[in-house]
Amino acid sequence: MMTSDEISIRRAGPGDASEVALFDEAFDHAISFDETRRFIDRDGHHLLLGYLGDRPAGFLSAVEVFHPDKRPELFLNEISVVHPDQRKGVARALVEEMKRLGAERGCVNVWVLTDESNEPAMSLYRTTGGSWDGSQQIMFEWDLTGG
Repeated sequence: MMTSDEISIRRAGPGDASEVALFDEAFDHAISFDETRRFIDRDGHHLLLGYLGDRPAGFLSAVEVFHPDKRPELFLNEISVVHPDQRKGVARALVEEMKRLGAERGCVNVWVLTDESNEPAMSLYRTTGGSWDGSQQIMFEWDLTGG
């Protein structure tokens, strides 16, 4: 756990699905307890919970990615801070704890996808040591739901 002034960061683990539910406002959709348990129970899946004082303020999810010919990396899947607690250092503390955790787990780097137009994300990633080579990325997506 990382603590700084009023901000504290805690890694969710098995049995923490009810605690994760306290962060529902920061998630895009309603939290599923089954999917929450499935995520936090898996080795290599990391869900960091950020508190401002004792109040749930935001989260960061990351997944270790590995392959037979590459060293492990950490993919920052999503980061979100509830509106009233934005710009108070919670996102920065979450990223710093993710970097520490990734290094501890033997990951050689962290990567994230974002849009250049997402100015808050671009600023956060730059000020926490991330670098962008300026290349434009294209993402393809396959709908597996039949919809």
